[in-house]
Amino acid sequence: FPIVTQAVPAEALLGCVVGPGDVPIPGALVELPGLSLATRTDDKGCFRFPRVPPVATLGRLEVRAKGELLALGPEALASEPQPLLIRLPLKED
Repeated sequence: FPIVTQAVPAEALLGCVVGPGDVPIPGALVELPGLSLATRTDDKGCFRFPRVPPVATLGRLEVRAKGELLALGPEALASEPQPLLIRLPLKED
């Protein structure tokens, strides 16, 4: 019997992390724990994972910055257009 493999298309996952007033948050840690992938936002608060499976299969996306953690499930990711705009509720200083 021939072995049949189904290729899963990979695509980039792009987004930006902002705080109150939509101010970009540079250096935020953005993780896809299910894929063991992590990156940090650039000086404009934006991040990019170059090759990930379709959004619906990613599992959870976690964003950590300034002591806060925000976790988004696959439903939330799939319902948002890319690039994702992730609003992190930070406490005012």
